[in-house]
Amino acid sequence: LALAAFLRAYEDKARKAKAKKAAKAKIYEVTPRYGAWLDDARPPDVLDDSRRAASREIVENRGLAPHRPKINRNPRVKKREKFRRAVIRRKGQVRDAVAQGTNKVNYGGELTGIRAKISRS
Repeated sequence: LALAAFLRAYEDKARKAKAKKAAKAKIYEVTPRYGAWLDDARPPDVLDDSRRAASREIVENRGLAPHRPKINRNPRVKKREKFRRAVIRRKGQVRDAVAQGTNKVNYGGELTGIRAKISRS
C-alpha cells in the first residue's frame, strides 16, 4: 500500500515536471523571422513551422566593417578610461588642492634620521 502511494506520487511528480518543461520550451521557442524571403528556394524537407530564424548577422548585412578597438565594446569601461586620461592631463595644468591642516606642502626631513650603516641605491 505504501509502495503504491509512493509510485503514484512519483508518477505525478514526473508528469508535472514534464508539463513544466514543455511549457518552458514553448515560451523560449524561436519563432521564424523573415521567413517569407525564401519561399521558392526552400528545400522540400523543411516544413513551414520548422523554418529557422535569420541570424542577426544576416539581417544587419553590414558587410566589411572597419576594425575597432576592444574597449569600444563596453561603453562604461570606455568612459572610465577616458576620465582617467582626462585626470592625468589636468594634473599637468592644475596643482592638486591640499586640505587645510595637512603638512604635505613643507618637507620636514627624515623624521627618524639618516642611518649611516644602510646603503641603497
